[in-house]
Amino acid sequence: MSRRARIILISIVALIAVLAVVDRVSVAVAQNEAANELASNADFVRKPHVSVSGFPFLTQVVGGRYDDVRVTGTLDVGEVHGAQLDARLRGVHVALSDLVKNDVKEIKIDSALAAVTVSYAGLAQAIGVPGLTLAGSNGSVQASAGVDLPGVGTVNVSARADVLISTTAVHLAVRSINAAGLPVSAELLQPFVQSIQVPVDLPSLPYGLKLVSVRSTSSGVVATTTAQGAVVATN
Repeated sequence: MSRRARIILISIVALIAVLAVVDRVSVAVAQNEAANELASNADFVRKPHVSVSGFPFLTQVVGGRYDDVRVTGTLDVGEVHGAQLDARLRGVHVALSDLVKNDVKEIKIDSALAAVTVSYAGLAQAIGVPGLTLAGSNGSVQASAGVDLPGVGTVNVSARADVLISTTAVHLAVRSINAAGLPVSAELLQPFVQSIQVPVDLPSLPYGLKLVSVRSTSSGVVATTTAQGAVVATN
């Protein structure tokens, strides 16, 4: 190989290395900026963690479309405090000119899939029944509380329930109940059943997310949410 060819080859390798470093630095800067912008659309307890995938990254910046963005963080949703969000955003559109001017007014998202996890302690607090404890049990929810029953006294009542969703809320649906093995009528237990079946609203989820399904796990209630063609306004 001639000296000139070696110089050209070394120059090309050096340029590729520099571009790779610039690309990774750009990712770090973009992730920080994205965290600021995406946090403004939800009541996050603290700044969320944002990671942007894809290489080369600079082509995504120039094109104004980020292929795959993951957002994780803790947020308050309605009466539920400390819910955990794990979202994958596909096709996130932010114009380069808006980034340069630091004037991002909205972010367009082609699609999103997210899990929103509500701890049992958080769900019990939102339901609002004094002394209520909830726990996962073989795909359902075990609910228990001390209940004052007329003519009987305070009894530890336990119920097994499914967790269901409506358009913007989750709620328990009791399928069996036990009053410490005592022969208590269903009529006496009905007020407790009704009190723990109140809907818990999850309004205004970020990024246009809508409830699709919900399941009970050992760590909490996990709601699956999706969005299509969302437009997120930023502050």
